[in-house]
Parts: sequence; C-alpha cells; structure tokens
Amino acid sequence: RSEGAAGFVKPFVIKQAALELVARGDSMITQLAREARIMSNLRHPGIVSVIDFAEDAGSYLLVLDYVQGYNLSQWRKYVQYAGRAFSAEFALHVVERVLDALDYAHTLARSDGEPLDIVHRDISPGNVLLDLEGRVKLADFGVARMSDDQTEVSDGQMIKGKISYMAPELFAHVPPSPSS
Repeated sequence: RSEGAAGFVKPFVIKQAALELVARGDSMITQLAREARIMSNLRHPGIVSVIDFAEDAGSYLLVLDYVQGYNLSQWRKYVQYAGRAFSAEFALHVVERVLDALDYAHTLARSDGEPLDIVHRDISPGNVLLDLEGRVKLADFGVARMSDDQTEVSDGQMIKGKISYMAPELFAHVPPSPSS
C-alpha cells in the first residue's frame, strides 16, 4: 500500500516474478515485462490499471491497481453456496462490460494511428474481477499479445490460456485474434 500525508492510504497489488525463475532466466521474466508494456497502453474503466513496473533485487515487480471484491469464479461459487440464482441480468451486465473492455483493447491504436492489435488470450472467470460496487474489471494480461510482439508467447506455436475457455481454432495453431 502507498501511504501519504493526512492519512492517505491506497492499496495496490504487486505481481512479482519468483526469484527461482529469475535465477534460471525463465521466460516468466520476459512475460511479466511484456504484460507491463501491454498494460501501460490500456486506460479503460473496465481494465485493471498498471501503476508501475520496476526491478528490485534482480526481480521484476508489476504494480497494479487493487480491485476490492472477487473474481467471477469466486462470486459464482458464493452465489451457489448461498442457494441463490446467478441472474441472467447480472450475467449480461458482466458480459457487456467484458466485451466493452475487449473492444477497447482490440481497437486501440498508437498516436500515429497504427493499431496495437492487443489480444488478451486468457478470458476466464478468474480474470474477470467484480468490485464491491458491482463494477467489472478485466485482469491478467500475462499471455496477451500485441501487434509488435516477437516472442515465443506470441509465435502461434504455443497454446496459451486456460484450455476449458479457449476458442477451438487455437488448438489448430491458428493465430489468436479478437474473435478467438
């Protein structure tokens, strides 16, 4: 958390590459740096904001805005446990907000008009956050790709994301796109 004058306190989330992966030179470090670069372009109320990216003691730290609430998977389990129905209206609310955030990422362009072609590649209940006021935020761009990516994470030969939520064409090594 960040603390300032007159009782100012703001919580953050810190995503860090594990030190044992840093020591091995694992691609996790490259992936975290890519995530920071991609997220630094995104300024949308439906996408978790990146605050900073830093190096500390040989590891990278990605500082993200804290969303006080639950991910969609946790919320579904809670609703089921409480014996309540997951309403169609609420499901539509979530889907509309996620689609709005994805449309923003898919159509975002650089200042020169060149499209960034950001594709999230891991849309799943765990990456959809619901805050306590009912706002929906898309998180975790760890396997996302952007138009200028040239890494093994984006080469089209590796399947990235959660298998049960992936578009079928990705199993045939079709390059990920907004429709997938």
